[in-house]
Amino acid sequence: MTADNKFQFLLEKIYRNKGVDFSLYREGTLRRRIDSRLRTTGCVDYLEYVSYLNRNPEEYDRLIKAVTINVTEFFRNPETFRAIQQKVLPEIIKQKQEHSVIGQLQGGVDAVRQNRGLPFSRTAATTETLSPIRLYRIPPVTEGLQHSKKTIRAWCAGASYGEEAYSVAILFLQVLQKKNADYDVKILGTDIDPDCIVKAKIGLYEPSHLKAIGKHILDRYFSREGKNYRVNDAVRQLTEFKPHNMLSDKPFDKLDLILCRNVIIYFTKPLQTYVYNLFARCLKPGGFLVLGKVESLWGCSLGLFETVDNKERIYRKVNSN
Repeated sequence: MTADNKFQFLLEKIYRNKGVDFSLYREGTLRRRIDSRLRTTGCVDYLEYVSYLNRNPEEYDRLIKAVTINVTEFFRNPETFRAIQQKVLPEIIKQKQEHSVIGQLQGGVDAVRQNRGLPFSRTAATTETLSPIRLYRIPPVTEGLQHSKKTIRAWCAGASYGEEAYSVAILFLQVLQKKNADYDVKILGTDIDPDCIVKAKIGLYEPSHLKAIGKHILDRYFSREGKNYRVNDAVRQLTEFKPHNMLSDKPFDKLDLILCRNVIIYFTKPLQTYVYNLFARCLKPGGFLVLGKVESLWGCSLGLFETVDNKERIYRKVNSN
């Protein structure tokens, strides 16, 4: 059996036993990370490593962790979150508000007929700082409107230990301010690694994970526990975490925002195309997609989205007729 055949046999073994298909990952990256496990376990080749997996089934989880490396922190790449705060969240809220106003107009509500202004102005006079992110407070929604609760759904795919999902939740809390009660916001964080999900639900982090957060935000949304910090209930109520394989599990739908950063880079081009098309199906018309800095749309997926911020890799689903 050749080395390539042994490698394919190992991938098939992983898929049969754990349901994780690595066959469409970039082979060079995949081999390097699997080879690191061979060296750690003292195996001389992939076939011997298969035997090692048979004797030590717990090694599967270690291998998956090695391939799907989790490197994250709160507000990682602050400039990306600044762009989300300025260019994405206000548009989502604006869209929800306009839909609500249209619905009330159709219902014949006189108060709405007399107040058809946008939910927030184009300029904001006050600011709050989330170091190094500047958070712009959205002015109050037009007075006199009676609102039903508006639903906002976001998905952080490859959420690791939850920092990204909690960061998005904090942004929503900052943007909505006192109008938070008018919105039903839920940020879903998923990861292929169940251990990551367990830690995300706990929501306890070392200070090194919060180095992009200023004291004001830290005091407002976290509580100190010994040397660490725990996310408070206001943030946790906006989040939900669950194990999920975006390549094989049932996809989500009717989403307003998807963040999938530094995951797709490890996929082959055909698999990237599949995932981009999947995200387009998951998003509502006008929904937003945020990728990692080294990732970008390509091929037929370019026709599914328009660019909002090319530098920060933010795209918006094109409305279909």
